[in-house]
Amino acid sequence: LAIAPQVVGPPDPSPSSTSAPPQIIPASLLAVQGTITPAEQFFVRSHHKVPNLNLAAWKLRVEGKVNRPLEFTFADLLEAPGKRSEAVLECAGNGAEGSLVSSGLWEGVPMSYFLEKATPDAIADRVMLQGADEGCLLDSGPSFPFARVVPLSNCLAAESVVAFKLNDRFLPPRNGFPARAL
Repeated sequence: LAIAPQVVGPPDPSPSSTSAPPQIIPASLLAVQGTITPAEQFFVRSHHKVPNLNLAAWKLRVEGKVNRPLEFTFADLLEAPGKRSEAVLECAGNGAEGSLVSSGLWEGVPMSYFLEKATPDAIADRVMLQGADEGCLLDSGPSFPFARVVPLSNCLAAESVVAFKLNDRFLPPRNGFPARAL
């Protein structure tokens, strides 16, 4: 079972979609007032370059061990039942200094919405979440998209969403434009 973006057509030529190299940008906790980290101060940890995406061509696919493989456009996400919640994100490799953690107000669609529409097979127990960003893990190795495999039960949990807004604004490229899994 996989939830992955599908990018069809040319990259978006607008200046806001330019590709940036992999980054580690810590959050400055000194500037945070209250419990929400401003989007421009949100930590960034990317393994690959930020992809150039054409929003008109972008689609979210649910495929694999499902009875109905489906595709959703960005407009479909905006029209689907939404959810807003505050969540803290922390990089799995956060060190003792603790600067790779931020809290935001996220808006998106419950992941269960997509999975229930696709109807996972009875034997499906994991979901591969795949990003549009790709690169080489080894200097001379092949290029692969960034992906993580998580238990299906986690994706069906109420707190799991495909987010398209952070702090009441559409996601910037460095934070997962146009949508990211939480």
